[in-house]
Amino acid sequence: MWAILGVVALLVLTAVLAALSERERRRLKISRFVARELVPVDRLIESLPGRTAFTGSSLVQCWKTAASVLKIDPRLLRPSDRFDHELAPVKGFPVEDELVELGELLQEVIDESGMTEDYANCDLKLETFGEYVRFLARLRDKRH
Repeated sequence: MWAILGVVALLVLTAVLAALSERERRRLKISRFVARELVPVDRLIESLPGRTAFTGSSLVQCWKTAASVLKIDPRLLRPSDRFDHELAPVKGFPVEDELVELGELLQEVIDESGMTEDYANCDLKLETFGEYVRFLARLRDKRH
């Protein structure tokens, strides 16, 4: 009986510590953006190089989808935000970061576009949020 209570207590403690750790990781990640002005996504899209090749709604939809995966207000993100700096995983937290989910989203859209073979052996280097959004929009436009 005491062993079962001990195991339950240990599981509860582990769950609480995991939740607190995740909350701290998210707080630290979001703190990188809190000093920024909230800019409407439409205005942010206007600053994207090569945006005229896409419909504005396609870029806005991709921007908001990617921001949702990152769990960051889309008005705080900038096209120049780098995956190795502003969007990088928080050091010291041995958990999967939202960037893994962003990669999974990209793979899903590549698969749906029927271009899996085109990108199978490609060493794709998307360094900024703006590059990611443009690439995602290009794939989605090809899908339709």
